[in-house]
Amino acid sequence: MCTRSEVRLATIRDAGAIKITGAVTGVARIAMLTTSLDEAVDGAQIVAVTVPIPALPHYAPTLVKATTAKQLLWLNPGHSGGALYLAAEFRPRSHDRELRICQLSTASHGSRMTTPTTVGVFRLTSVCGTRALADLQCHPHSVPVRV
Repeated sequence: MCTRSEVRLATIRDAGAIKITGAVTGVARIAMLTTSLDEAVDGAQIVAVTVPIPALPHYAPTLVKATTAKQLLWLNPGHSGGALYLAAEFRPRSHDRELRICQLSTASHGSRMTTPTTVGVFRLTSVCGTRALADLQCHPHSVPVRV
């Protein structure tokens, strides 16, 4: 979780779940919660990069090392060229490995933590576009997506 310390995560870990209110309601059980990007992406088919675009310079070097060519990097949001930025960061560091990356044209939802174990979802986007980069030469392809 972006900007979450071990101390902050301890409350969620102790609860074992996050309560969700607002546009979506329910309880999300937490199978794994970590501040380690390496641990978080290990074995995942899709790596959801859900940090603000200005945070990408912080995460890019670790993403290059922690992810594999078989994983899809999914930026949500990515509307400000985040996929192009990550592709440019991967190119010199990844020894020309295949890169699978896509970005939404807008955030799929809006949410805020209202208590240490509760998230209020205040907006869902019903339809947004996605951009997929076919290769490290950054040939974009657009596809509409329903979320």
